[in-house]
Amino acid sequence: MRKLILAALVLLLFQTILYSAIPSKGQDKKGEKEKNIEKKVSIRADFSAGKFWVYQDKAAPVNRFAIRGWMGDIGDLRVNENWKERPHTGVSCVKIIYSAKGSANLGWAGLYWFKDHDKAAKEVAYNLKGAKKLKFWARGENGGENIDVFKVGGIKGQDPNSIPDSLSAQLGPVILTKDWMEYEIDLAKKDLAYVTGGFCWKAKAKDNKNGCAFYLDDIRFEK
Repeated sequence: MRKLILAALVLLLFQTILYSAIPSKGQDKKGEKEKNIEKKVSIRADFSAGKFWVYQDKAAPVNRFAIRGWMGDIGDLRVNENWKERPHTGVSCVKIIYSAKGSANLGWAGLYWFKDHDKAAKEVAYNLKGAKKLKFWARGENGGENIDVFKVGGIKGQDPNSIPDSLSAQLGPVILTKDWMEYEIDLAKKDLAYVTGGFCWKAKAKDNKNGCAFYLDDIRFEK
């Protein structure tokens, strides 16, 4: 009888050890996420010139982000990144036309400027520590254009092959004038260790019932 009890205890102990050694599905996913984080690193932004550019001019060598995130009713958007009439500075600005017709029946549209990088590159984000603000210039075609939000960061990274931005900061709503005005998003207390979504805007159809056209220029991070 004593031998049977001892054998049962040994078997129970073995099963406990074996079960604890097998990771759960949740642990598998967490481990996969951690491995992806190790593979993907951020590159330190160069602020030697005092600014780190999202957009200066079309194809300017200092541009570090590019429009790659089309959101909402994307069929309502027309974008010209090389608009040469009345840029704030330089030779071009970005002209955006939002028809607000509801091509996908969502009632809003927007654009994201993502870190411009080769898919094979190791660095998939920028480390922007030290930046205190993002500044940009904007004007409306006629004045009165309502932009619901301008934003830095906010990418959530929900799939296992991506990592979320370390911050989300925004300004808005903003009513534009027909003259160029400078705007600022405060980043002083934000974690800027990992930034892939450099700049974003979103507008709603209900706020621009006849659509709108507006312009952006000189979008940059500053210390």
